[in-house]
Formats: sequence, structure tokens, C-alpha cells
Amino acid sequence: MEERPGWRNRRAAAGLLGAALVISLCLLYAVAGPGPVDSQAADEVIGRTAVEHMRTGESYYEAMDQALRATNGPPKSWRAFREPMIFELWSLLSNERAVWLAFVVLAGLAGLAVAATSDAPLVAPLIPFYLLKSARLDQQFLVEMWAGPALVIAIASWRRGWYRTAAVITTATVLIRELAVVLLVGGLLSRRRDRTPWLVGLVVAVVCVGAHFAFAGRYASSSGSEAPLLGTGGLERALDMAGVGFSDRAIAGLVLWPVAWLRIRTDRELALFAGPLLAVPVLGLFVGRDYWGFVVVPTILLFALEGIWSVITRVRGSMSRQRRESNR
Repeated sequence: MEERPGWRNRRAAAGLLGAALVISLCLLYAVAGPGPVDSQAADEVIGRTAVEHMRTGESYYEAMDQALRATNGPPKSWRAFREPMIFELWSLLSNERAVWLAFVVLAGLAGLAVAATSDAPLVAPLIPFYLLKSARLDQQFLVEMWAGPALVIAIASWRRGWYRTAAVITTATVLIRELAVVLLVGGLLSRRRDRTPWLVGLVVAVVCVGAHFAFAGRYASSSGSEAPLLGTGGLERALDMAGVGFSDRAIAGLVLWPVAWLRIRTDRELALFAGPLLAVPVLGLFVGRDYWGFVVVPTILLFALEGIWSVITRVRGSMSRQRRESNR
């Protein structure tokens, strides 16, 4: 259906306002700086310690091995190691404030991407607000936190019709956190344009992640220990994963996750593309890792807010029509 000029003008104005709010919010968080260090957050401490070692010239795997041994003891398997790409980036930045500013930029780009492509551009500031508020709770060295906004940008690129760009961003995100591979699967399922970029991205991701596992395995120790994975989940953990970052995670997941699903069901191609990503919290039924949710919750929040905005818009439109009819 062809868009009316009036609608396009309102959409453009709303997009500009949403972008302005995103920029203003990010400037405030940039000035505020990172939050206080929490010495009890093991993953955060390990990431920060590994980066400090890398800044002295050590390789990623040596640095991560030392950080793991100093915090949790020797690693038992490759599973203790995250992928090196984001750590290499962090090590190039001079200090924690520089890492924070880089994350503010990434969160801001996610918000601007939403303002430019969403049918509800005024919800755009809520995406970086969620990300920055969560990361400031001493979680800026959590790799999942960086994967979440990158996937929002990939989805916005896909919506714009930049399918190759979306595939490249998604592939890069897989090299931050392997869980992002589900969006590559979504790209293959979606029938928009050529599937080749998504297939190439999947091959690149498999090769790179496989090489990472091989390198990390060299540092595994039979005397090491690691927290159990399978069998630690449950329904509440799945909801926690779908609502991580909120004060009451289970309630947030119970509300936002179904609304996000309802939103993408209105667009079959979007459902095929983003559905595998939105299904990530199902893993919480088997694995109790709530922080994995940071990979997907920015997208859940985006689609849930769009769904709520759509309902509000329809209700307002219906009320306006009723008033016009009553005044005839």
C-alpha cells in the first residue's frame, strides 16, 4: 500500500525526534562514565583482568588463561574462553573509560538504527537506555552486552534492504558471541533476496569459531573446574533470560517476550528472519545462564515496544474516527 505524504512527513519528524533523543541520552551517559567496579561479578572481573594483561603485550589466550586462573582456577575446557575479537578491540583502548565510550557509541548506533527503520521511531531512545543502564552496572566487559546492540543494527539493516550489510554485521557479531549464529540461520530462512551472504557468513563463523575452540583447548587442564551447564535451567530461568537487565527479570520476560512474538507474527518475513533469535531464551529451560539474554533482550524490547506502539496507534485512530463520526 502506498504511503500517504502526510504519513511520511510525520514519520520523518518522529524519526528525527527519536534520533535527537538517542544522541542526547548517549551524551549524558558518556559524561557520566562507567559505573563502579563490582569485584563479585566473576565474568566482568575475568574480562577486565584479561584486557589488562593484553595491554602489556600478552596474547589473548595467554591473558585469558591467567585471568581465569586468578579468578576461578585453571580452565577445564575451551568453554571457559570467550572469542578473542572483542578483547582485541578492548585492549586497543587505553582505559576503562575509553571502553565505556566505545560502548556508548555502539548503543547509540543501535538507537539511531531503530529511529531510521522502525515504524515506531519514538521508542528508539529506550533501546540505548536499556543497554547503557544495564552495562553501567559493571557489565561493560560482558561480551553478550556488546552482541545485543550489534544485532539490533543488523536487523535495522535488513529492514532497510541492506541484506549484505546485515549479513556482515551478524557474522561479526558471531565472532563476539557464538549465540548470534541464530540470526545467520534466520537470514537463510528468510526468502528476501540472495541467501549467499548468509551462507558465506555461516561458513566464516563456523571456521573462525572452530579455530577458536581449537586454540582455547590447548589451555584446558584436567585439574580445572567449571560450573555445570545442562540441567541448570527451568521455566523461571528462561523468563529471567528473556527479561535480563530489568529489576524483576521474570516478570519482564513474561510480559515482553510474548508481545515481541506477537509483533513479528504480523510480518512473515520478519518472523522467519528474527524468529530464531527471539527463541534464544528457550535455552533457559535447560541452561541457567541469565546473562545470555543480553544477546537477545534488546531485540525483544524493540519488537515488544513496536507491538505496544501499534496497539496504541490503532486505539487512537479508532477514537479519532469515532469522534469525527459523532460530530457529523
